[in-house]
Amino acid sequence: MSQPALTVYSLPPQLPTNPYLDRLYAPMAAYAVLVRRGRPRAELPHALLGAGPRILHLHFFDELTQHPNATQAAARSIAFLALLAALRARGVRQVWTAHNLQ
Repeated sequence: MSQPALTVYSLPPQLPTNPYLDRLYAPMAAYAVLVRRGRPRAELPHALLGAGPRILHLHFFDELTQHPNATQAAARSIAFLALLAALRARGVRQVWTAHNLQ
């Protein structure tokens, strides 16, 4: 199998009650784009350590940052920002699609 022209990491990987991500990513295979939609704990390290052109496509990331305990929520948010900075330093482009603005 040849190297993909681009690898996209979706966060979240699935929207169980909404077909948006399925419809967005399905046509990309025709353009040699590999879309990785596994669990974030597996995919984010791969994005960080991988090679070639990579994009982290953020949709909703509250699952990674929110917590009932305010201290835990702050720590998770800081860790997430550090991860985004590390990904950027490794050349991973980041796209954030802001949904439900109203």
